Amino acid sequence: MNTSNTAAVARIVADLIELLDRANSVTEATWLRDRLPAIQSPASSDEWASTKALLRSRATGMGSLTDLVLRPTPESGLDKAEANERLAELTDTLFQLTRPLRMIPLERVLEILAPHLIAMAAQEGTQIIATSAKRVGNTWQVTYNTIDFAESGNELDGLLGNRPLEVSDDGVVTGVEMPSSP
Repeated sequence: MNTSNTAAVARIVADLIELLDRANSVTEATWLRDRLPAIQSPASSDEWASTKALLRSRATGMGSLTDLVLRPTPESGLDKAEANERLAELTDTLFQLTRPLRMIPLERVLEILAPHLIAMAAQEGTQIIATSAKRVGNTWQVTYNTIDFAESGNELDGLLGNRPLEVSDDGVVTGVEMPSSP
């Protein structure tokens, strides 16, 4: 189960609860407090995805935290402007942390690269093959080589290939000149 940002989300939600409690916004604080166990220890990836979607919908949109105007009492020690600025910061951070990851599948990456690899093969006069693919940040790095090097028996030459081509999750290719006619 990939719950890598549960701790970060839990910290933001805890900060929101503290702020909302101090600013006498009990309903919102209670709503978030009730979800804290599912944030801190989700039972499954599906529960975590559902919890993130619920938090994201509560962060923005009609009736969300972005519509809330805090009016702290003087006893709270909070300044109205500072409290609302902090609410906006925490809400934005919660929104960013709960957004769905957009990762294009490897099959789509290979479809995007196919015209480039075909053009390189035509230029080289040989077949080009992808020798490896890995995720680095928000991009796929695909290493390629000619079939001759890949089948040479020299693993270092055959598998390392050339400088990797990169495909971002937005489908932007770097590391290769665009073929004029794929």
